Formats: sequence, structure tokens, C-alpha cells
Amino acid sequence: MDKRLVFVLLVVLMVAFAGCTGQVGIKDSKSGVEKFRTGTKGLVLSFVPGTPPARFLGEGKFTVAVQLKNAGATTIDGSTFGGNVYLSGFDPNIITGMKTSDGIGALGGRGTFDPEGEFEIKEFPGDVALKPGIDTYKPTIQVTSCYSYETLAVALVCIDSDPFGVTSKQKVCSTKDVSLSGGQGAPVAVTKIELNPTTDKLRFVISVSNAGGGTVYEQGSQNCNPYSAGLSFKEIDEISLQEVRVADRDITSTCKPLTSGRIKLISGKRSVFCELDMAGFKNTPAFNTPLSVKLRYGYRDSISKTVEIVRAPS
Repeated sequence: MDKRLVFVLLVVLMVAFAGCTGQVGIKDSKSGVEKFRTGTKGLVLSFVPGTPPARFLGEGKFTVAVQLKNAGATTIDGSTFGGNVYLSGFDPNIITGMKTSDGIGALGGRGTFDPEGEFEIKEFPGDVALKPGIDTYKPTIQVTSCYSYETLAVALVCIDSDPFGVTSKQKVCSTKDVSLSGGQGAPVAVTKIELNPTTDKLRFVISVSNAGGGTVYEQGSQNCNPYSAGLSFKEIDEISLQEVRVADRDITSTCKPLTSGRIKLISGKRSVFCELDMAGFKNTPAFNTPLSVKLRYGYRDSISKTVEIVRAPS
């Protein structure tokens, strides 16, 4: 087969694959477009092996060490996207001197020059002192992270000023739904954008989902802390809709249902409805343009490990 024909076929297949999802920025590295805004992870917690140990014999120094890795696409810093990590689940009269919280340092997310994201190790040293008459103590050590994060989803949509026209026109695109699979490098994901055209409006149905396995809460709340009163119903599943923009127009003000600019998830999912006034596009040939959705929220995750502390033989 002619090498030029093989090359053309490969290009056609690549373009067809990219068009299946409609998501901007998810192509192989040879295309020059980065793939870091994929996945459904944010801050990932893991115990450093052996800390704490599964079984601790005797008394003395006892350390819990945790790795915090930013596996998403948002940089966690001390201002807009800060956070804390908390340690709980143990009796402070037995494991003494151990701090229960620490701030999350500046952690860069996955990006053009760092496809992995940054990480840090948090150490929580303490001392074990079993009380008289207690030979075994089995606490479940829990580590909880509370942090702010952002989702930025961008998809190509078709703007057609005459979607129901009966005349024959050559069009580069047609108004159709866009499926966004694989996430956007954040635990909250935009999963689908449905397009419903009318004669004077183009309506978008934007589906949002908690895909990270943790808890979404209102950004800025101090009640994620396990030593606080706890998150209220009004704070859980609250996402701030920062912006919806299409064809260089901010259409956020048209979106509903919102409460004080926030989306309330129901069973981890919700759809919002936004619309674009087509008056400014009359007699404009159909064209593709990016639609971007920006979301902000607080997110809580936790890991735990049960430790057996045994008194050493005398």
C-alpha cells in the first residue's frame, strides 16, 4: 500500500477518535496537546509503608507518616485552594503528644511540565504508654483531608444559526450532544453536555457528577474538620458554578437551578440548564467553538488503618 495513503488513513482515524468525546485537550502527546486534564482524582492520601505498623510491641516512640499527592490538575496553595489534614481515631491518653492537624503545603497539580503532580510527606510523631491493666489496644487511625479544588471542563460544541433550515447548506458541524468521559483532572467531573436548539436560543444541559469517591462540600466551610461540629446538610454537595462561557460569551447568569450561584448535587449528580441567545449569530455559517465550565468546591477524603498495640512481656 502507498505510504502516503497509509498516512492519510492514520490521520483520519485519529481525528475520528478525538471527535468521539468532543473534549478539548485529550489527544496523544504527538499532537502537541497535553493530556493532564483527565482523571477523577484530586488529593490522594496513602500511609507511608510501616507507619503506623500493623503491630506495635511495647511502649515508646510511635509515628504515623502520610503521603499527600496532588494527582489532579489544580494547584493546591495556601490562598484560594488551601487545605488541612487531620489525624483522629486514637485515645490521646494512650498515644500521647501526637498533633491532630497540619496544613497542606503548596502542591502543584499535573500540568504540561509535570504529568505526575507534586507530593509531600506529613509525619505525626507521638508516644505510646499503655495504662495499667491494659495489655492490648487496637485503635483505627484515620487521616482526613479537607481542601479546596477546581474543575475546568472544555468541550467543542456546534453553533448553528439555522438548525431547522429546509434549504441545502454546506455545514462544518451539526448541533449534537457531547459526551465527556474520563474526567477533567478533578474529583468533580462534567460528564455530558446536551444541546437543545430552538429558533432563537441554544440551550445547554450540563451534567455534573462527584466522581472522586469522597465528599463534596461548600468551599470555605470550617466544618470538614473531624474535631468540629461536622458538615451540615446545607454544606454537603455544594458546588460553586464560577463560569460557563461559549462563543466568547459568559452565559453563567442564564444557568439554573442555582442557589446563591451554587449547584446542589442530589445522590452525587445534578444537571444545570444554560442558554445562549442566538440573535447575534443570524446568517452566520455553522461553526465549532469551545464551551468551558468552571466549578469550585471543597472536598473531603479519608484513609484509615487499624493498629494493634501490645504490651511487651516483662
